[in-house]
Amino acid sequence: MEYQNNIGVVGLGSMGSGIALSLISKVRKIGVFDIDRDKMKPLASFNVDIYNSVEELVESCRTIFLSLPTSKVTVEVIENNILPTIRENQTIIDTGTTIVNETRRLFELLKKRGAQFIDAPVSGGTIGSATGQLYCFVGGEANAVRERWSELSDIATERLTYCGSSGSGQVAKCVNQLSMGLVSAAYLEAIAFGVTSGVDASVLLNAVGGSEGFRLEFSRYASRVIENKADGMDHKSAEFE
Repeated sequence: MEYQNNIGVVGLGSMGSGIALSLISKVRKIGVFDIDRDKMKPLASFNVDIYNSVEELVESCRTIFLSLPTSKVTVEVIENNILPTIRENQTIIDTGTTIVNETRRLFELLKKRGAQFIDAPVSGGTIGSATGQLYCFVGGEANAVRERWSELSDIATERLTYCGSSGSGQVAKCVNQLSMGLVSAAYLEAIAFGVTSGVDASVLLNAVGGSEGFRLEFSRYASRVIENKADGMDHKSAEFE
């Protein structure tokens, strides 16, 4: 079947808009849709087709990238808007973070329709999204991934990794997030222990911090705690990126 666009993007938030721009920058004409029409306006000056619904985009695009805010929204859009419209040989690529069991269930549902589902969650923030320099963790049937590798490469020049069968990309993304969060939590827990035991954070910085290895990392977190206290914030509620 002849498609109006080879690629479509559903979801143009901070990550999805960057993904769309990365694809456009590779001289690709794409189709876009977002439930918030204002989010599509900045792309109107580019070589894009703007659609009025998910269904209209799916009917017109062979490969559809999803960049949706939550696992729940992703599941609802696929079940309610994509499955009734999907045809054989189309591919859905989920760049969001979706529950692994749901990913595998959706994979089977789409497979029954002759379509492919690739989980490809990304990491790298809005800057990485806007520049195409994302980390991307890919799961799905090897042949389907191989066919879409070029498009995936356009959004993930930093590191693109095939992780295995359906759901493997989501598992790898979980490992990525846990690794980031656990390291932060460990340093903050250590600093909190010291402060609640009566030693000021600035003293801990001088005593434990340093310029190499874990001491350098400790210094970074301790400095953030000290900065937040200086701003009148409670160090226990300080947020860290």
